[in-house]
Amino acid sequence: MAVALKKILPCSVLEAIEKAGGFDKLFEIRLRANRAICVNSGGRIVYLNKGGICDSSREAYVASASLIKEVIIRATNHSLYAANEQLKTGFLSLEGGVRIGIAGEVVEDGGKVKTIKNFSGINIRIPHEVLGCGVAVYSKCLKDILHSTLIISPPGAGKTTILRDISRLLSQREKRVNVLIVDERCEIAASFGGAASMNVGEHSDVFALSPKAFAFSAGIRALAPDVIITDELASELDAKAVAVAVSAGVCVIASAHGRSLDDIKLKPGFKDLIEQKIFTKFVVLSTRLGAGTVEEII
Repeated sequence: MAVALKKILPCSVLEAIEKAGGFDKLFEIRLRANRAICVNSGGRIVYLNKGGICDSSREAYVASASLIKEVIIRATNHSLYAANEQLKTGFLSLEGGVRIGIAGEVVEDGGKVKTIKNFSGINIRIPHEVLGCGVAVYSKCLKDILHSTLIISPPGAGKTTILRDISRLLSQREKRVNVLIVDERCEIAASFGGAASMNVGEHSDVFALSPKAFAFSAGIRALAPDVIITDELASELDAKAVAVAVSAGVCVIASAHGRSLDDIKLKPGFKDLIEQKIFTKFVVLSTRLGAGTVEEII
């Protein structure tokens, strides 16, 4: 992970991070054109400067549009064209599970996104393995009986980290299960070059960079999973893919953005998932006591 970041970040930023204690506590690095460079360090938003980190944006390094473009160019191995299929989805995946979210000017052609240009900001998300963080959810929802489970949380509350650990824990069951990870944005397994960078267990297969509808359908037919794990259900198509999988006898463990079960009911197609009991367990996370706080299991 550190190797990938050292390839793309300017020396001044790397030196500030080193003075601040390195990458171990960093979750995000945000560069916005003509604004202070800030980081999420252990859940705290601070700024980078020549002394390391500071609390005031007035003392911080400022990112330029040209710096942001240079970081993206380095992240694509100096070929924006070759990386455009991923770039136009709004993010880039790097070695070690690093993901770069991109803001800028969207270019459309016939109603479809053709590319993104004139980059105005990036969010570099740094993954962390927290072995054992999924034990509470696993014990209540999956240890004895495999319940299809939806993890509900606002962004940054640790749902992806917990999904990753649940995949690892499922491989340790006395009765082994086959897990299919549908990793549309390369965050759960942190796949790079076809291989998982994170510990997702010995009995897992990964569909990376694939729309959920295709990966669910193809995976069920070809890989015969007992469990499908996926992140960030967002659309009616996602909801339908889950319903089809569960009706085929596959347990689905997924996440969705929200702060409560009531929030999830407002998403297109999700009210039906709840009323039809497609998911039988709901886990609500928060950051009240730090990322991954389990508020309730319904």
